[in-house]
Amino acid sequence: MHRCLKIREVLTNIFQYCPITTYPEQNTLVSLACTCRDFHEPALDLLWHTLEDLVPLLRNMPADLIREELDSSLCTKMSFSRPLVPSDFDRFDRYAPRVKDLTIGRDPFLDPSESESMTANAYVDASTIRELITYKRDAPPFPNLLELHGKALPEDIYPYLSGFFTARLDLLNLLAGPTSVQEQESLLVSLARTSPYITDLIFPDTSWSNTVIPIIPTLSNLQRLSITLDSLTSQDLSQLSSLANLTFFLVNFSDDVITRLPDVQALDGVVVLPALDDLHVFSSQLSTCTALLRCLRRCPLEAIDFTLRNSPPGKSLRELFMVFSQSAFRASLTSINIQGDEISLPDEGILYSEVLRPLLLLQELCIVFIDHNSWHGLDNRSLEQMATAWPHLEHLELYTFSMVTTQPGLVTLEGLIPLASQCPNLKTINLALHASVEMTDSRPGRGVTSLSVESLDFCYSTIDTSTIPHVAGFLSDVFPNANIKSSWDEAKEFVEEDEAERSRAMARAWAEVSRLHSVFVLVRQQERRNPWN
Repeated sequence: MHRCLKIREVLTNIFQYCPITTYPEQNTLVSLACTCRDFHEPALDLLWHTLEDLVPLLRNMPADLIREELDSSLCTKMSFSRPLVPSDFDRFDRYAPRVKDLTIGRDPFLDPSESESMTANAYVDASTIRELITYKRDAPPFPNLLELHGKALPEDIYPYLSGFFTARLDLLNLLAGPTSVQEQESLLVSLARTSPYITDLIFPDTSWSNTVIPIIPTLSNLQRLSITLDSLTSQDLSQLSSLANLTFFLVNFSDDVITRLPDVQALDGVVVLPALDDLHVFSSQLSTCTALLRCLRRCPLEAIDFTLRNSPPGKSLRELFMVFSQSAFRASLTSINIQGDEISLPDEGILYSEVLRPLLLLQELCIVFIDHNSWHGLDNRSLEQMATAWPHLEHLELYTFSMVTTQPGLVTLEGLIPLASQCPNLKTINLALHASVEMTDSRPGRGVTSLSVESLDFCYSTIDTSTIPHVAGFLSDVFPNANIKSSWDEAKEFVEEDEAERSRAMARAWAEVSRLHSVFVLVRQQERRNPWN
């Protein structure tokens, strides 16, 4: 038998669809709260559910208590003008228990003039936060808080941060955490003691000491962990292995020069992070990612995301993909995302058709996104093998940073036909090729049509300019719903003078292909609606 909803629950479900991101929109909930007694409580619950800062609450405290003054950036700084007394919290305590999601601190990059928040030009001084927590030390000021976000907080505020922790806290997100090792350890110990059921821990920027790693497993319900570290040793991973519920792990190696790579032999027989299915790594070197992945080879990974500060050499990619093919997660992995921030010179003697070959064993792949400086040796046969091996493929993006030379590429338009015919869910294709079509009496794509592909990004692909209409005809027949683009327009900002004219010619050619593609698609639609007798 289903439980009947109470009137307050019904109203809450209705009111939660009211937009409240801007001040005029919040007036809707204010009006509802003033309508009648039944509307009052659920409307106030939603109005106070999320606070981007403490400003609204302080403005509900006595006027003689709050001092407002302009700082050097012409923002209003709010602070207490006198000692606190119990009566100051009459209205504060009426609204604070309704707050479930709270942000404290200032965003250093926020331009108040561009924000829609009604409190963007005001903030609460750090000393005021300390006074508030000190006065309310016997009971948390926000007893029902579920999520706590900290922006740019001063170092001296962290000893008081535990005053916001509650037994129901699910998420702690600190844009910049404490830099003191002692404060880092103290913060996590307090969190484990006060909020044992927390599920999300997000520390994106500040580098944390490895001495906190033995404390993290005491948060046994942790499901998502994002942290910046100098290194991650085998001992660290062994200690984290007790996090049986952790499904998401993001680690940012702050300085790979001193990073100590984990020893996979030391973890033999240990299942590290047994529930992990989503791994994100920020690193300078791909070798760091590969070493970590060897230690996680028994995890049921479904998504791997590596962001590199240096573009990886082909040899390193081959080693990484061999680890993929030899790990238990090769049967579960659905998404690979490898991005590099810098351009490097092409590898000599590396055939990327061989580099990518181990990935053909990962038959559940839906997303393959790999940035690289070139894909030398990739050919039509390689694409055919991918189409056969990855029937669930949705996004194939083998982006290249470098411009293709005047020599025609090994991948041609014909290589796209297996992808169109064997991957029914394919939405995005991003790769470099040489576009040229030889006219015949048969249909351009041999009758193959993919209606699912929405985007064709040919980056720095070359094109035989004498066959522009034929290329457009081929693409309109095989990919009628696709948006076609290239990267040649972007090349004018950094191309050498002797290559400038060629770059402009390629940009004009692909722009014409895109224009004709739309025309040909429209003509074919008209032909289908009005077939000739």
